[in-house]
Amino acid sequence: MTTSFTVDVVGLPAPQGSKKGFVVGNRAVVVDVNKPTLSTWREDVKQAALAQRAAGAPTFQTGPVLVSLYFRLPRPKSAPKHRRIWPAKKPDLDKLTRATFDALKIAGVFRDDAQVCNLLATKDYPVAEQTPGCLITVQAIREAPKEAWTP
Repeated sequence: MTTSFTVDVVGLPAPQGSKKGFVVGNRAVVVDVNKPTLSTWREDVKQAALAQRAAGAPTFQTGPVLVSLYFRLPRPKSAPKHRRIWPAKKPDLDKLTRATFDALKIAGVFRDDAQVCNLLATKDYPVAEQTPGCLITVQAIREAPKEAWTP
């Protein structure tokens, strides 16, 4: 049985963003500040993950997992053509990760993002022929025998 799930999501990665709260009548309402772009990104991730699941990819309903995220962001037009640069500006990597985890949870890839015990996340400007998106890999972490633990 395979214990790895990989999907390449094509779309514009959007960060989780901040929340904004207000009161309507006698109830509190909390909304995402960047709702349109966030909703689109979450839907892109969800649909790609559901397609992989339909093709027989595993899910991780219990146990620890390792997640690898490689975010491909749109390269600025002002960026040098022949020199390597990194996207050391917004969107924040942790907020991109949170939005992607939420979509993976909705798609049923894992039950809860608390299962993630090991995370490798990268944001980068892709080479010319790559489109913006994210390459996602989720793997089950096999538990080591108790004798192998070091306190």
